[in-house]
Amino acid sequence: DGKWESADSYRDMIKDVSEARSLEQAGRIFKDEDVVNSQMEDVYRQAQQQPDNVSLWKKLGDLALQKNDFDYASECYQHAFALTKGADVTLEKAIADSRSKKLKFLIQQKEEQLQADPNNASIQEEIAALKQEQETAILQECESRVKRYPNDLDIRYDLARIYYNNKQIDKALPEFQLAANNPKNKTACTHWLGICFREKGMLDMAVQRFKAAAEQTP
Repeated sequence: DGKWESADSYRDMIKDVSEARSLEQAGRIFKDEDVVNSQMEDVYRQAQQQPDNVSLWKKLGDLALQKNDFDYASECYQHAFALTKGADVTLEKAIADSRSKKLKFLIQQKEEQLQADPNNASIQEEIAALKQEQETAILQECESRVKRYPNDLDIRYDLARIYYNNKQIDKALPEFQLAANNPKNKTACTHWLGICFREKGMLDMAVQRFKAAAEQTP
């Protein structure tokens, strides 16, 4: 009845070929902008019919990111976040990530321009400014999340690493110490504490942390 023997492909085994194509498209990440635009139109229509469906707005944001439409992606994530009344931490992170990805994309564009004109001081200054803006945005966003979720040790771990990368060792140390209370990150935090103490010239403390990290590692 299913004509399995005579079918040339799995499509022939599905009566509604258009549905098969739709299902196939839904399971892929398309780089072709026309296809992404088509998918966005479909999802947007669904979102208009189900305006309170958080998943649809998040999906719309994900699709917008695929075509580097960072501002619209951020708007979709913000709308979805508002629908959850600020309860979905992953959406909050998606908002921050879309902003960070926008800056990264702009930096890449400028660096490509610089390759064509290596001695262009103006482009060099623009790249430096964008990188500083990116670092500042990442730090401010993480600090803000720590204030809102002070007991989330994963966020504190992220903040500690950002402080370290920004050479703010004195701020990184207490955050690593707090984040170490999460068993998942305990060994990593112990190791990072050793690195921080080494940076500060407190070598005995550093050795203790490195030994402890080594003992925790299988």
